[in-house]
Amino acid sequence: MPLLPESTDLEFQKGPVAAIPPAVAPPEGPSNLDLFAAIERQTHPVASLIDRLSNGRPDVPPVPGFDPLNSIPKGYEQYATRFLGADSPEEMHWTRQRIDQELSDRRTISQGGVRGFAATMAVGMTEPVSLASMAIPVSGPTRLANAARLALVNAGATAADEAFLHQTQLLRTPQESVLNIGAGAILGGILGAAIPPKLSAAELEKLTGTIRTHMNASVAPGESTVGAAAMPATTMAQETIGRGAESVLAGPIGQASPSGRLMNSPSLTVRQVLQELANLPEATEKNYSGIASANPVERILWGTEGTWWQSLQDRRQAFAKYASRVADAGEQPLSRREFNEAIAFAMRRGDQSSIPEVAQAASQTRAKVFQPLYDRAKSLGLVPEDAQLFADSYLTRQYDPRKINANLSGWIETLRDGFVRQGVEPAEATDIAYKATRNVLGSERGTMDWHVMDDIVPVAGQLKQRTLSLPDQLLEPYLNSDIDHLTHSYLRSMAPQVEMTERFGTRDLADQFSAVKDEYSILMERARASGDEAGMLSLSKSMEHDLRDLGAVRDRLYGIFGQPKDPGAFAVRAGRVLRSDNALRLLGAATLAHFPDIANVITKFGMPQTFAAIARVLTSPEALQLTRAEAKRMGAALDMTMNVTASMLGDYAAHSQYMEQRALARATRFFTIATGETPLITAVQALTSTLAQHEIVTAAEKVAAGGSVSRLLSARLASAGIDTPMLERIATEAAEHGREANGLKFGMSDLWTDQGAARAFESAVLRDAHSVTLRPGVGDTPLFMSKELGKTIQQFQSFAFAATRSVVTPLLQGIAHGDPKAAQAMLALAATGTLSYVTKQLAAGQPIEPWDSPRFAAEVLEKSNMLGWAGTVIFPALWQFGFKDLSRWSDRDPVETLLGPSAGTVASAFERRYPARLFGDQESKDTQFRRSDLHFLRRLMPAQNLWYARRAVNDAEDWVGDTFDLPGTSNEQRAVRQGRQ
Repeated sequence: MPLLPESTDLEFQKGPVAAIPPAVAPPEGPSNLDLFAAIERQTHPVASLIDRLSNGRPDVPPVPGFDPLNSIPKGYEQYATRFLGADSPEEMHWTRQRIDQELSDRRTISQGGVRGFAATMAVGMTEPVSLASMAIPVSGPTRLANAARLALVNAGATAADEAFLHQTQLLRTPQESVLNIGAGAILGGILGAAIPPKLSAAELEKLTGTIRTHMNASVAPGESTVGAAAMPATTMAQETIGRGAESVLAGPIGQASPSGRLMNSPSLTVRQVLQELANLPEATEKNYSGIASANPVERILWGTEGTWWQSLQDRRQAFAKYASRVADAGEQPLSRREFNEAIAFAMRRGDQSSIPEVAQAASQTRAKVFQPLYDRAKSLGLVPEDAQLFADSYLTRQYDPRKINANLSGWIETLRDGFVRQGVEPAEATDIAYKATRNVLGSERGTMDWHVMDDIVPVAGQLKQRTLSLPDQLLEPYLNSDIDHLTHSYLRSMAPQVEMTERFGTRDLADQFSAVKDEYSILMERARASGDEAGMLSLSKSMEHDLRDLGAVRDRLYGIFGQPKDPGAFAVRAGRVLRSDNALRLLGAATLAHFPDIANVITKFGMPQTFAAIARVLTSPEALQLTRAEAKRMGAALDMTMNVTASMLGDYAAHSQYMEQRALARATRFFTIATGETPLITAVQALTSTLAQHEIVTAAEKVAAGGSVSRLLSARLASAGIDTPMLERIATEAAEHGREANGLKFGMSDLWTDQGAARAFESAVLRDAHSVTLRPGVGDTPLFMSKELGKTIQQFQSFAFAATRSVVTPLLQGIAHGDPKAAQAMLALAATGTLSYVTKQLAAGQPIEPWDSPRFAAEVLEKSNMLGWAGTVIFPALWQFGFKDLSRWSDRDPVETLLGPSAGTVASAFERRYPARLFGDQESKDTQFRRSDLHFLRRLMPAQNLWYARRAVNDAEDWVGDTFDLPGTSNEQRAVRQGRQ
């Protein structure tokens, strides 16, 4: 916390008399308002930054040959070095004004006397570094230890503030900073000595307060049951987010996400159920006691992506073998699409085909994808007994709306004749055919075939009150036979149903919802008995909100939350096309935004381990091959094939059968490969998965040998679902099946006989791999962003919400618990944020802010993701208030900032009066085509801001404007040439 500016500074005593007339202060000194304003500007880093941004350097061109040393104002000679960076008279005047302001503030503070000192202390308690330092544990075994620890913490916090203030102020000197840091250390030592030694567990529990004590007693561990899956016997205090992140999730930043709200619920059951459902990036208090969190359904479902990839590889190899054999025989082979369809045809016929490679691929796909889940679903009663009757062998039935709409009359006739042959009256068969058609065309998820006709039963005839079914081979002309798409749809549809039913006993969590209501009833009854009517009302609202959020998290796992009732509606399809188009035209530099991902790896594993692993992977072909293969097998590093992470961060992901959406999905995948985004994501995830495997196996070996791991590592592993007993199980399997390559240890969990240990191991690896590249979880983004309108308005914001949960809160927890990796990560985030900003500016041909300017600091802060989604509020607000040269927001208008790129594009078109230009008076000056119009049209082009081709596109735009002599004001020219984002 910076203290008062040094009043004995010679420069202060020799201030320019002509610049600031001697002030005759009234006896009572400056007003409180003036005093606080001066203190804020001189000692508070954020206020100092805002003041500097509000009074930024004048945007004027440099004057050739200008010499600032020959233009020093009279009376300012002692500040000559402050003027050296000026290259115009306007900058000289701006520097003089800054010096005058700082001198005036220092006089005001000096005249404040005791009030000034007290106000400075109060202001210092509100600045960010001081607040963050409060989260660092200082309570030790003795008062001397407390004094030493708090002295170091306070000195470090003051040093960080001083370093920042040097970038925003002209008169701050090194001597002054040294004095302030020393004073901070002394003050910290005094306060630390006043802190009593570390409290006992009983004393600490007493100090948690009556509210938490009441909550802990609300449901005893033995009372808390949530259906088939019994929750661990933990307390409310243990199920609280760990120190450092708890205040963030309890505030506005955390409350934007459903899991942030649910982890602050007064219901213990709610917190436990959430952790069974969704990935939680943060550690809870129980994790710091070595108690493992649940292995959530969400992370298990991430693993199904590895299953899909393995089956895809089998089919690729089968096709390559087939194509080679046919080519050797001199015959014309099937195309890859035709080969895939042949596999689907074979799977509907007992995996039989005249093409041996097709039969082999069909059998492999069934064994890896369909049969395991099918058998589990059947044992749980999720599959009707007659499901196999639909075909000679089971293949998920997915109707193709394109084929049906192309021959609607033939489809209706096929259904009607099929129902009549089963004994349904012809008239009723026609009605049922149309009802089935509405059900089929109203869904695009490809859910299990028996659900499509769940409520369609004849009311007369031989099949009265029985669900209808038709054989696959009869409907085959109208079914989707793309086996790659069918396997993906099957896993997305069947896996959540199986996992949820096995975990909770039901698909809809009915028992868990009932347990939540029971617990709230107890809480509300206690509030009623104590006469707390307001508390009863608050608890009632909390229960309503918790049930809504839990239901939303559950439905997001099923992929149905926010899904439109009619996915074929024009507005829905148009919105999805627009979002994909926005990605193609606006995310050409997204790769550069992923540079901080490597800093996220350091947050988890530390700088030495991260760079050592990179070197070991790159210098060993075996380690490189295992890194790639093991990550993909488990379900990570698949973006080159599936484009999962990039599409979720860009809010254009859609699993659809509609032709235009599937075509755009392919286009965006190739585009993200061309930008380098998916290769970078893939590489970072693969590296992280290897580091995670190495860390877990090493820890397991240490525990198995009778040793122990550090408290911080134990907490990290426990938050990923691995406790000491699980480490022992992992050690047993890794000793038998694991491999080591160039010093890196791989678990090879696909060979383990202990499937429970394999699941826990792979889930922990996936948790790390996906968090470093900011894959949004089912509980991380606002519920509104699951709806089509929300996705459109909030497009490109998932990145920021994911950063809040995967970067900001874990980093704060690391700082609060004294983890040295957190300090390394902050340095790495600052470095990679700088790299991201500089490379973006260089690619765009734009100027780079001076490294010692506040704007440079703001740019680095924004690019490093350390603000989370708060940055999407702060920086657009600054932009709206006139700070339009912040790089990310330099080419936006208010509509685009508030309502997203789709709305912004439409608004810009009408703002430029394109309808008038097309249909109005073409001679009018208002309708002339300008350079700004050219820039607007350029921004509609796909890949127009591709980072490595952007300068060429800029030059082409300028050439068109110059060639056709397009008109434009100087402001428009500047906007066009300096605002190409």
